[in-house]
Amino acid sequence: MTLPPDAETLIRRATETPGAVSYMDLYLDPTFQKDYAQAAEGTYPKLSEAQEEQLRRLSLVSLSHTSRCLPYDHIGAALGLAQDALTIEQLVLDAMDLGMLHGRLDGVNHVFHVSTTSGRDVLRLPEGEAAMSSLYAALSTWKDDAAQVLQSLDKEIQQVSQTTDASMRQSEARHQALVDALQGARRLLGLEASTDEEASMPAPWTTRRGKCSRI
Repeated sequence: MTLPPDAETLIRRATETPGAVSYMDLYLDPTFQKDYAQAAEGTYPKLSEAQEEQLRRLSLVSLSHTSRCLPYDHIGAALGLAQDALTIEQLVLDAMDLGMLHGRLDGVNHVFHVSTTSGRDVLRLPEGEAAMSSLYAALSTWKDDAAQVLQSLDKEIQQVSQTTDASMRQSEARHQALVDALQGARRLLGLEASTDEEASMPAPWTTRRGKCSRI
């Protein structure tokens, strides 16, 4: 590679930074793009130990996008690690401490259960186009599902409101029927209706201690 010393230092520092997951700014730089396109195999500088560790963590993040359950042997094979549970668990713990992903280690069954993970830079075409198409399809499905849930909730709210209104109307009708029956009985007995007594009859809905309670 023929990058100037300052550029090489910048790349090394960026790729050695623990927890970094986005390097798009480097790829978008015209100088880096030109050098990357012209670089031949075998001309890249040797990776430092810090770069190798960061590369493994980044590979683990990418791997966590493929499945929520990652067996230890699958992680080891994908990252070129020895099939050693302690080594794999330490790598996962380091990545979680850096906030690159989160999950639970199952030391008994040797499985890492992923709960959340960081996003990576968009892949170059055609892989990037396929990834974006898949993401768009997933978001569209989620949008449709959310709309259906909202419609279902609206229907339930309307049904509850209609049921409450109908119940209140029935209670009011029963109350009015009782008042009419009392007035009719008084007329049959030749008595005048007592305004105070009628006023004292409870309404179908009364307020007690600031709460609406049903008779």
